[in-house]
Amino acid sequence: MMLRKMLLVLVATMIVAIPALAADKPAQKYDGMPHLGNLGHGPAFTSRAVFEGFETSVPPPGWTAGVTVASNTWEQTTGGIEGTYCALVNWQAAAVQDETLTFQQTIDVGGGEYVLSFVMAGAVDTDWSLLDVETVEVNGTVVFDFDSSVTVPSFYWEQFFIDLSAYDGQTVDITFRYYGQDGESFVLDAVMVDDGTGWVPPPPPPPPANDTCYGAFAGGYELLPGFGNYNGDCTTALNDYPLLTGGCTDYTASGNDVVYLVCLGEGDTVSIDFYGEEGSDPAIYLIRDCAQPDLTCVAGADVNVDHTEQLAYTANEAGVYYFIISSYYAEGYTYVFLAQVTGGGCVVPNEDTSWGNLKSLYR
Repeated sequence: MMLRKMLLVLVATMIVAIPALAADKPAQKYDGMPHLGNLGHGPAFTSRAVFEGFETSVPPPGWTAGVTVASNTWEQTTGGIEGTYCALVNWQAAAVQDETLTFQQTIDVGGGEYVLSFVMAGAVDTDWSLLDVETVEVNGTVVFDFDSSVTVPSFYWEQFFIDLSAYDGQTVDITFRYYGQDGESFVLDAVMVDDGTGWVPPPPPPPPANDTCYGAFAGGYELLPGFGNYNGDCTTALNDYPLLTGGCTDYTASGNDVVYLVCLGEGDTVSIDFYGEEGSDPAIYLIRDCAQPDLTCVAGADVNVDHTEQLAYTANEAGVYYFIISSYYAEGYTYVFLAQVTGGGCVVPNEDTSWGNLKSLYR
């Protein structure tokens, strides 16, 4: 484990989710940052002393870049948290990378220009994250280290604040540095100098209607008898029904999940050919009780590491099953799947359609 630097510069943190790695599956490197564009866009505070969202270029006007590996230095990429773009540095294995972005700033406590804030995301405690270091320097002195400051999982955005009041009256060089070899990718956005107010992102969009088992019932999200094509998006869903111990897929599933109902008689079958977007690493599984996903998982698939999975199950007990679409990573994605179901579908009594009574019918 890399030595952690003890710094007294972190004032507060703000969390906005993007993809994250779980702990018990072989780590996979990222060439770029999938799903960064799923966060929505916040305002650009151009009236601040400094607000840089990397919307024009990397390095932006007035900034300088220190480059050691030209093919894998800081660059502009889509998916910014506060706009369309952010700054990305990609790993490479052939040589040591020492890639920097630097700008100058006059620190003025009285004028409200003394708190540096920025938003970062990168790998946390993966095999490769130990091979790179991300720091912030003021006049060449390290005042921030990502590894010892981050509080969220891999590839989640997190906002950091650094108090620069000790430099009041000085014009300083502020440098963002990526150093390492064969490490991981890393992103930076929303760099600001102000009085500590910082950039506030927009609220997350609402989850889809079938985010929960009840939502799937209320919205009619059912795998119907026969062949059916289905599609959707679990990007904004919540992690309601995770597999924490591997369940019936052999891997944990910590991703955003959505739910479909499927009603089977004894001996009936359901088979699913599933396609998530590229790199989504989907996890799909059938459970009987939404309150106990691990204990009631009867079939699942998390075999491939890219975007396809297949599931087939023959029911040994009649009732309602819940088809969960999730991921090994804590992320969401768009998907399509083909389902073939034998059976009569879900029959809901008209006289009492409360969720509690519905659940009791199929337990």
